[in-house]
Amino acid sequence: MHILIIPSWYKTNENLVIGSFFEEQARGLMKAGHQVGIIYPTFLSFTSKLKIKTEIVQDNGLPTYYCGYKAIIPRSYRLNYHFFKREIFKIYLQYEKTYGIPDVIHAHTVFYGAIAANYISIKRNIPYVVTEHFTPFITGGVKHSADINIAKSIYKKSSCNLLVSSGFRKLLSEKLQISESDFKVLPNMVDSRFFETKVNKTIDKTKPVFFTMSFLTERKNHKLMLEAFSLIIKKTPLAIFKIGGEGSIRKDLEAYAHNLGIKDNVVFLGELSRDEVVNEMSQCDIFLLASTFETFGVVLIEALATGKPVITTDSVGPRDIVNLDNGIVVSTLEVSSFYNAMLKLVEDYQLYNPIKISEDCRIRFSESFIIGELETIYRSVKHT
Repeated sequence: MHILIIPSWYKTNENLVIGSFFEEQARGLMKAGHQVGIIYPTFLSFTSKLKIKTEIVQDNGLPTYYCGYKAIIPRSYRLNYHFFKREIFKIYLQYEKTYGIPDVIHAHTVFYGAIAANYISIKRNIPYVVTEHFTPFITGGVKHSADINIAKSIYKKSSCNLLVSSGFRKLLSEKLQISESDFKVLPNMVDSRFFETKVNKTIDKTKPVFFTMSFLTERKNHKLMLEAFSLIIKKTPLAIFKIGGEGSIRKDLEAYAHNLGIKDNVVFLGELSRDEVVNEMSQCDIFLLASTFETFGVVLIEALATGKPVITTDSVGPRDIVNLDNGIVVSTLEVSSFYNAMLKLVEDYQLYNPIKISEDCRIRFSESFIIGELETIYRSVKHT
C-alpha cells in the first residue's frame, strides 16, 4: 500500500525532535512493507517573519517534501487557506510524478495538514484519514468561526477521523458539536527503542531520580513540579530532578529553581535527541508530567516502556494511559497533591513491577499493535 503522510508539524534542521512520532509512525509502516512519503506543509501568518522552507529530502529512504505558504491577505481565513492548499497541491503533483498516486493520505491535525489533504483528495479522488492531536481546540487557540467550520467540514469529508484519547474525543465532540461516534480512538505509538532498555527493579530511596521531558512552556506546568520537588528535598536532600527540553521559559524556570533553593538538585538538560531521551528514561526512577492539558502524552508511554512508574496530572489524555499498576494520576493542580504522589511512589516503589509495566505498555502502545490498527483502517478506506 502507498501511504502519503501530511503532518502539521515536523522535524527541521533546527529542531530534530519536534513531530518525532510522525516519523516513527512512517518508518513503522515502511518496516511493515508499505510505500510511504511525507509532505510537510507550513502555513505562516501574514505578520510572520519566518521564511518558508522548500526542500526535497531523501531521509534514509523516506521521501520528505518541505513546503509552505505565507498568508498574503490579513485576517482573511478562507482566502488564505484557499491559496495555501493550491500551493501545496503543486508540490503534491511533483510528489505524484515521482512516486505515483497514493492509496490513502493520512493527515495529522486539521491545521494545516488536513486542509491540504482534503484539497488533494478532492482533486485526485484519494481517500484521506485525519488524526487530530491539536491542543488549541480545547485550550482556546481555535475559536474563529471560519476555523471551526473548516474543521467540521474536513472531518465530515474524511474517510476516517482518529483521536488519540477518549477524553479528547469527548471534549472535541462537545466543542465542535459533532457526535462522538464520528471519531475513533487510536493512541500514539511508542518508539521500539524504549523497550530495548534494561529494566531497573530497585530504587535508592535516599537519592531518587525524577525526570520530565517536554517543551518548556507554561502549559507543561514545570513550576508545580519544581515546588513539589522542593518539598521532597526537605526529606531526601540527595534527590535529583532532571528536566529535558527547551523552550521560551527556560531562564524563568532556572531562576525559579534558584529562588526555591533547589538549583543544585535540578538539572536542565536542554534539547535531547531521541537516543538521549531513551537513555534518560532508562536512568531515572520516576517520570513526571504536570501539564494542564494533554490530548495524549507520548512521553508517558515512553517512560512506561522502560518500566518506569509515572506521576501525572489529570490532564485528560493520561486517563487512557495511567492506571493503578503503573503510576498515579493527581486529581488537582495543588502542589501538596503532587508532592504527596511523589512521596508515596518513592515509598511504595517496590509495589510497581517494572516488567509488567513495560509489557502492558507493549500490548497497548507498541509499534506492531498501532501499525496493525492503521493497516486495518487504511484497507477499509482504500478505493477498490
